[in-house]
Amino acid sequence: MKAHDVKRLVAYYVKKYDTRNPFRLAEYLNVEVQTGPLGSRAGCYMFLKNHKCIFLNEDLEEHERTLVMAHELAHSIMHRKENCYFIRNKTLPRWKLKRILLQQNC
Repeated sequence: MKAHDVKRLVAYYVKKYDTRNPFRLAEYLNVEVQTGPLGSRAGCYMFLKNHKCIFLNEDLEEHERTLVMAHELAHSIMHRKENCYFIRNKTLPRWKLKRILLQQNC
């Protein structure tokens, strides 16, 4: 999927549910969200027994948790039946995460 397709998809859900909050969007889309110890993983999306589930690492800071939540929510929409892991140092280097957060004025 290309960047402009992702932007179009995001715009669709933002307009449909009148929110950019990934936690609220997850509620509307019936995605179960749990927080707990995940070791080196920042988060993961899993399709379990016909249910969409997102797991977030309890050690994430608030802004990082929101970013990881948005990332995993995208997996739940774009790759509904695939299991996906967000590994901090592999999926998103720390320097890139900081730059994204600075751009968002977080």
